[in-house]
Amino acid sequence: MLDSDNIEIHETAFVTSTFRATDVNLSKDIFAHLWSNIKTEKWTQEYLEKVSSEETFTHCLRNRYFLDSIKENIKTNAIEVLINFGAGFSMYPFLLDKKIINIEIYKLEVVEYKKSKID
Repeated sequence: MLDSDNIEIHETAFVTSTFRATDVNLSKDIFAHLWSNIKTEKWTQEYLEKVSSEETFTHCLRNRYFLDSIKENIKTNAIEVLINFGAGFSMYPFLLDKKIINIEIYKLEVVEYKKSKID
């Protein structure tokens, strides 16, 4: 999966999870560190230098917003099913009540890799 120096679209899942791992208190993603590797660290550093040093904060905040919003909707609207389009290495199924049905939609390569790591 990580066999070239250039980042492929499905590999952005590694980068965004690495961003979330930088501040677990903010992101509330206690699993984000599972996806970090040498190439991801390189891509992340390059991205922060070329695009914005604030990206880690932005990704942590974004994850936290969605996690808090999902939890609130589950509580107030009795949501029973969560469908996550573009799931990447999102770990919502493991951060939410086990009674919630989670459907994750993403690139096959990432889904298979994620499954191999959490099984």
